Amino acid sequence: MSMSKKRKVTLRTQLLMAFTFITLFAVSVTSSVSVWVNFRYARQQAFDRLTSVADLQTLAIESWLYGLQMDLDTLLTSTYELDSVAAATSQSALLNPQYAQDYLRGNFQKMVARTQRFDEVFVLNLDGEVVVSTDRVQERKFLGHERYFAYGQEGFYVQPPYYDVTQGRLAVFVARPAFDQLDNLVGVLVGRANLTQLNDILARRDILGEFGETYLVTPRYLLLTQALHATPNTYVHSEGIDHVVSIQQSGMAVYQNYSGAMAFGVYRWLPALQVALIAEMDQAEVLRGAQATGLINIAVAVVAIALAGGGALIFARTLSQPLEELVMTTTRVAAGDYHLNVQSSRTDELGQLALAFNQMTRQLRELISSLEQRVEERTRGLETVAEVSRATTSLLNLTQLLPQVVNLVRDRFDLYYVGLFLVDEAREYALLSAGTGDAGRQMMAEGWRLAVGGDSMIGQCVANGEVGVRQTEGDGVGRLENPYLPDTRSELALPLRYGTVVIGAMTVQSVVESAFDSTYIALLQNMADQVAVAVQNARLFAEVQSTLDRLYAAQRRYQGEAWGQYIQTRPVRGYEYGPTGLTPLTESLVPEAQPVLQYQQAVVQKDRLVIPVAQGDQIVGVLGFEQPFDKPGWGNEDVALIESLSEQLLLAAENQRLIDETQRAAARERLLGQIAGRVREELDMENVLKTAVTEIQQALGLQRVLIRMVAADAALSDEEAAGAQRGRG
Repeated sequence: MSMSKKRKVTLRTQLLMAFTFITLFAVSVTSSVSVWVNFRYARQQAFDRLTSVADLQTLAIESWLYGLQMDLDTLLTSTYELDSVAAATSQSALLNPQYAQDYLRGNFQKMVARTQRFDEVFVLNLDGEVVVSTDRVQERKFLGHERYFAYGQEGFYVQPPYYDVTQGRLAVFVARPAFDQLDNLVGVLVGRANLTQLNDILARRDILGEFGETYLVTPRYLLLTQALHATPNTYVHSEGIDHVVSIQQSGMAVYQNYSGAMAFGVYRWLPALQVALIAEMDQAEVLRGAQATGLINIAVAVVAIALAGGGALIFARTLSQPLEELVMTTTRVAAGDYHLNVQSSRTDELGQLALAFNQMTRQLRELISSLEQRVEERTRGLETVAEVSRATTSLLNLTQLLPQVVNLVRDRFDLYYVGLFLVDEAREYALLSAGTGDAGRQMMAEGWRLAVGGDSMIGQCVANGEVGVRQTEGDGVGRLENPYLPDTRSELALPLRYGTVVIGAMTVQSVVESAFDSTYIALLQNMADQVAVAVQNARLFAEVQSTLDRLYAAQRRYQGEAWGQYIQTRPVRGYEYGPTGLTPLTESLVPEAQPVLQYQQAVVQKDRLVIPVAQGDQIVGVLGFEQPFDKPGWGNEDVALIESLSEQLLLAAENQRLIDETQRAAARERLLGQIAGRVREELDMENVLKTAVTEIQQALGLQRVLIRMVAADAALSDEEAAGAQRGRG
């Protein structure tokens, strides 16, 4: 086809196509990112809202249970009430039983009407018979087979929800022991909770949207409270319900709820009531805003593309600059710089695109800020433990390490007292090795120690290697009351575990009750394990250091003896070089060397420099220099050069000493070999002895040599012994 017949493509068409393509690409990317972020943000926001609601509902239910306990406790407080309950249960004859029952029934009815927390309050005697009840129909019934009767005698007890046949519905009973004035158990006080209040607690759905709800489910999958699409006593199932009921752990997920609709759900297990708390939001309702935002973004993209195509030829130059800025900003935001905004005063589609982009980045910043805040809260404790770990692992001296550990733990965790115990070698006692404050100093001065396996928390902790926890004064956990620490309200005993061995324990005490939750305990135990490693490292370092010191001392003794023996064999002890040439030195010592040997350090004067030649901390020689009086003196570089020379001189001398000793040893071996060879050449014993005497005398240059064959138990005569001694001399 010829060029004239080719279809002509004008510049306007090229600009329109290029501008439309670029605009389409930029808007598509921005819209996609915006829609994705909106969906992610809506999902995260839904889970955050559900988590907050679940936390609030959990606290409200715990408060409701606490209110039930407080109401029961207030019914039997006065002396007269205690006498009345004793008389009503036939455990006392101080009052008329009928009058006592009427009095208690009236008090119970007043409390039920005032608080509205109970449907019924009654008292069981020790035989399990109802003696007093706000519902007189229930009196004289036997309920001794109920769980709350048995557990209620031991302390406050909440019976998990179960189907009450007498009431025809689910019921929650709470019980506590009833005592007389002498603290003798006379019965059990029981209350049947009013579940209407529990329904009211969970009925607030305004913050979860139109189709959001919270409800409680029993382990038998029975609905305990009112729900949107089901009534109490109804069996309900969903992925969230099945998960929390089966493993009794909290979690969150997106699943089909009991009515078959997709929902965002957060579920919690409430151990105090033995039920599951479910908080759910309808997925369609949650994502409605994100879907609307996505449609808006799509609409904005379509309008922007249409306007860009129509005005490409006119506004190409004008439009290119804001598009470049938008692309650059998008790139930087995608790289992680979420604080950027597009500065634009335009009111057209590009301006709307800039506003949408800024809204997107603002949402990203808010989302990241929220995530960073949660991460910061969760890692603050770990950072504190890491700080303590860095501080402790930098020390290898136990006398410095242990006080710094306890002080760091007390200061960083804002505690009342921290003490560190180490087990003795016999593993009979845990000895206090460090403690904070005046109390710690006084106990250290007294040599405070606790028996391993004894009644103290520390003794039990060391014996079984498990964490000991005491949250309140009355929680029943045994501990040794310490007169130096009167303000302790809660306490932890943490084992110091090195592998499978418990080498000690750390006591952590606070003036606040219930100061230690599971996360707190896990952090402190992690820190305690690191402290155990640091303590063991310090012990190993001390053992290694002691061994090295002994080896170094033995080496110094050996080198000193070797040099002493070697010097005795040398006729010349040194040399002096001066104007007259090289002069050998014998045993006499030049005067300049005396200060160096006395103070074991270099002597620097204007014209003289005398430095020791040292091997380790032992001086084996002296190196001296003297320069003319007209010279400026000795500089630092001169001293450093000569010290380096002394090191090289010592190395050469040590090598020469080792060579000489090796040569002497080799000569002795050769001489012995020669003598042994000549002796072995003789076959007659007399010739063997003669040859041995001759060779030894010639080889060693001796005056007299005596060899005589004797029996094993025979002894030399005095003359022979004297001759042998002279021969050795």
